[in-house]
Parts: sequence; C-alpha cells; structure tokens
Amino acid sequence: MLYFIRIFLKTLFVKGILMYTEDDYFNANLEIKEAYTDNEQLTLSARLVCDYSPLVRSPRLTVCFKCGEKTRFLPFLITSYFPHEDLKTCTIIADYTFDINYLFLKPVDGGSVSLRFDLEYGDNYIQGVELKYNVDTVLGDHMYYISKRDSVNYLEICKKPEFVSKKQPNRLALFIKHFISDVYNFLLRVIGYICIPLFLIDAVMAKLSLTGYNRKISSREGILFFADHVRLRFRAITKQDIGRGRSKRNLVSFAAGLFSNIKIKQNRVTFLSNRRDDLSGNFEYIYNILKQDESLDIQMLLDSTPPHRMSNKNIFKFAKLYSTSAVVIVDDFYEFTSIVPKKEGVKLIQVWHACGAFKTFGFSRIGKPGGPRQATPHHRCYDYVVVSSENIRTYYAEGFGISLDKVVATGVPRTDIFFDENYKEQKRKEFFEKHPNLNGKKIMLFAPTFRGNGKLTGSYPVKKFDLKTVYEQTNGEYAIIVKLHPFIKDKFKIPQEYKDYILEYSENSELNDLLFVTDLLISDYSSAIFEASLLNISMLFYAFDLNEYIASRDFYCEYKSFLPGKIAYDMQGFLRAVNNKDFETQKIEEFRNKFFDEQDGGSAKRVAKLVQNIIKGQ
Repeated sequence: MLYFIRIFLKTLFVKGILMYTEDDYFNANLEIKEAYTDNEQLTLSARLVCDYSPLVRSPRLTVCFKCGEKTRFLPFLITSYFPHEDLKTCTIIADYTFDINYLFLKPVDGGSVSLRFDLEYGDNYIQGVELKYNVDTVLGDHMYYISKRDSVNYLEICKKPEFVSKKQPNRLALFIKHFISDVYNFLLRVIGYICIPLFLIDAVMAKLSLTGYNRKISSREGILFFADHVRLRFRAITKQDIGRGRSKRNLVSFAAGLFSNIKIKQNRVTFLSNRRDDLSGNFEYIYNILKQDESLDIQMLLDSTPPHRMSNKNIFKFAKLYSTSAVVIVDDFYEFTSIVPKKEGVKLIQVWHACGAFKTFGFSRIGKPGGPRQATPHHRCYDYVVVSSENIRTYYAEGFGISLDKVVATGVPRTDIFFDENYKEQKRKEFFEKHPNLNGKKIMLFAPTFRGNGKLTGSYPVKKFDLKTVYEQTNGEYAIIVKLHPFIKDKFKIPQEYKDYILEYSENSELNDLLFVTDLLISDYSSAIFEASLLNISMLFYAFDLNEYIASRDFYCEYKSFLPGKIAYDMQGFLRAVNNKDFETQKIEEFRNKFFDEQDGGSAKRVAKLVQNIIKGQ
C-alpha cells in the first residue's frame, strides 16, 4: 500500500500538483561556493550533497532563471560527482559562466534575476534545492541574497544602484570602436581573398595526403573537397565565411526585407520543412485535419535541400510565407527562422520529429562537445512546442531555450497511426506479400542511432554488430531488418547466403511501418523506443559505448533505470539475452504511461485545434 501511495504522490509531482522537498524521500543541499558577475558574465560554482545511489551515473542540475514573466532553463554543468566513504551520500560539483544579456531574447535591463536550482537524481526530482549562501553579499557589480517563494529557494541577483544609474557609454567612443572593428575585419577579408591561390595549392597537397585536412570534409569528393578546404582555410584566418552559405543568408535577409511590410493573412497556415520533401510525418496528420476547414489558406514549402544550397526561388518563397502567415509550423530546426526576425502577429509552432525525451538536444548540451552557445538564437523564437506528455515539458523548454508555458502536451500527431488497426494490418500484409519467405518467422528490427554531432558527422561502427554472427548464433529464429538513422553513411554488408533473411531497409522506408511487423527491437539511444512502446514490442538495448555516449551527449533520464528493456554491453551479453528471451518486457507499460498522456489517436486533432484557436485569436 505504501508503494502505491508513493507512486501516486510522485505522479502528482510530475503533473506539477505537488513538489518534492528534502523531507520527503530524498535529501539534498546545495551550497553556492561562488557567485560573481563581471561585464554581464555570471560565474556560478556550487557544491551539492545528496543521498547516494550506485545506480545513478549521470545526475542533472538545472538552473531556472526568472525575470518577471520570463523564464529560462539552462543546464548547470557538472564537473565532478563522487560518493562519500559511507556510500550513503555523495557530492556533486558544478560550475559554469552564464551570459546575463543572453538569458532571454531581450537583454535584462536593470531588473533582478531569480535563480532556482533543480536536481534530477535517478527517479528523484527536487524543484528548488535547499540553498546555502552568505545573505546580502555584494560581489562584482551585483548584490546577492536568498529568498523563499512558495517554499522554493531562490538566489536573487540585482544590480547595485550605482551600476543601474550608470551613464550610457560615450557615443563617439562606440563609433570609433565599431569603425576600427569594421576596418580590421575588412582588411582580414582582403588578406583572405589574396591567399585563396595558396589555399588551393594547400587543398591539392591535402588531397595527395601531403598535408592534413579537416575531418569534416573527409567524405567530400571532386570539386566539393577543394571548395570546402579553401572555405575552411579562409575562415581560419579571417574568422569570416565565404561561399554559398553566406550568400544565401544575405539573400534571405534581403528577401525578408522586401516582404516585411506586407500584411499578415489571418487565415494563412504554412508548413515549412528542411527535413522532408513530401507531406509526411507529423505534417501529414495535421494537414489532414486542417484541410477540412475550407476557410484556411494552407501553404507549404517542403525542401530537404540544406539551406546553403536552397534555390533562390524557394528562398523568396520562404520570406514571403514567413512574413504573411498567421501560423507557421516546422518539424525540425529551420535555420532561416533564426536569421529572419519573426513579425509580430506570426505564431511559430514546432512539432518536433521525435517522441518523448531521451538524448539531450539543443541548449541542454551547453558545455558538451558540439553543444550550442548560450547566445545563439536557434529555436528560441517558438511560440508553441508540442510534446507527448506533461512529464517532459521541462526538458523541451530547456532544450529549446523557451519558457515552460510555451510547451504544450498535445501528443505527437504521427503516433495516431499506432491506434489505426486497419492501417497496421494493411502494412503487415504488404510486407509479407513482398517477403513471403518471412511468413511465420520472427522479425528483429535493428535501428540504432548515429554517433557524431549531426548530419555531416553522423556514423555508426558497423563492425560492432556482425549480422552474420547474430543470425547464426540465434539459430536463425529471427529475420533481421536493418534500419539505420538517415545521418549514418556507413553501410552494413549483407551476407549473400542470408540475403533472404537479413534485409537492408535504411533507404526509402518508414520506421513506423516496419514496427508493425517487428517482434524484437534492437536499439541503443534511438527515440524509436517511444513508438515501439505504443505497440508493446519487446526491446533489447545494445549499448557497447555507453560511457562515451554519456560523456559526449548524455540523457535527460538515468539510462539504466529509464529504459523499457534489457541492456547488453557486449555481443556475448546481447546474444545471451536474445536466446534466453530476457527482454524485461514488464518495464514497457510504466515507460509508455510516463511519456504518453493521451493514448487515443487524437493528437493531430489537438494540434489542429491549437492552430485553429490561434487563427481565431483565442
């Protein structure tokens, strides 16, 4: 009975109804060792002591900044984590330097900023950890003190009066400063252009392996290799860029200026994507609902071409639609929305392509390899972000650098298909008609995610998963379907003798459709596990590089306790789990209920309703 009461209270907390404190089930205290501001840079260093669990490998500390109605979640970088001798408590050391001017889209102007420290340690979550700090401390150009609101501890930071009333900088001095900077950058650019012949010679030497080259262009061939090599050398010297990317950014800014004075069409809804060329994914399900409303003017620009290669025609089309639509819907990062200022009256909705919250992304990766700068405008212009459950709203607010109230738990539209029995049966029938030899045979779907920082560097070490060995060592019980992430350029070599039972489906296939015929999903850190949980598919996680992945990417939840299945760390453990049917399927239901609030196939209708309410001004 006590167990169920605890689970009930935990659910209330996750929904935002109750909040853990150190008097409940978990003790934690945070001592601020340093808080100092200099030139709008806030340096924070803290030591946190809490209860210890050997199962927790990557605790998370988050700082919630508040200024009036504005909020911003940012990760507090953990630099050290170790248990005490008694193995009952542990210490977490965190420090980072935040830029106060770039906490929010508009700089903080003389007002106070409140900081709340949230801790996620395994299954425990504390909103507003108990703070220790010298009250009424003055350091740098700010004052610090601790306040308590609604039983939550905040560190208050406000400017000293003499800094608030400080005179504005001398305009002549600013002009001279900017003039010198512009002249210097111009001279650097001239030098860069003069050196281009030398860069071309260097590119030839690099192609002949006589000198080194940037690994980012290792896959380039022909003229693309030489062009990218010259561009990177130019940027290294001038700290500026040349090439199509720069010209396309300039063009989109120019085009946006042309359309900036055109009135917004209050019934126009536009779908924008740099991810897909066709009406599929979340877009398809939202469109199928919205098209029934004949009063709407629905427009689309679906072009998977990278922004620096997009046609000039589509750049002008983007500028026009982005300036004249009442609602704009995107399904991934769309670079031009970060370049062109969003007009007042235009609402931008992000229907992110992934379900749940697994790997950290966006601003949650600050301080990690390949992570963004705090000041980058990417993602921060969204008016709404739709997610699958209340439990993950904070993660998306942090990842996108937006206020929590902008994240709405409507459900993910494309998951509606998992509740359509006719569609599922149709896809099963189509698959087995294409592969009649697999009728009655179990299907293993191998769908790992990529390693690297994105599309240009995505990879997977194919030698780590020997298809022939897996098929033979599991006695041919499973046919194997390989479905790699689109960013992975490495390809598996299918054994010729098993080509009828080991299938390559990485290209031109829909992952969801493959899940309808899957008996066992093999993954690692892929968000495909969320969709698989809706179908109650058994899962096995092959995480041979878990420590490296945590160090470079990390997760929102503790990996070991979060997953709805068994974890194998090497091929021997993997094969043993498959042969013993050791998949820990009892974890799936709790996982599914945590990450999906509404399991009714009505997510697209809820997103469409959000769009219609915006159009109506509600």
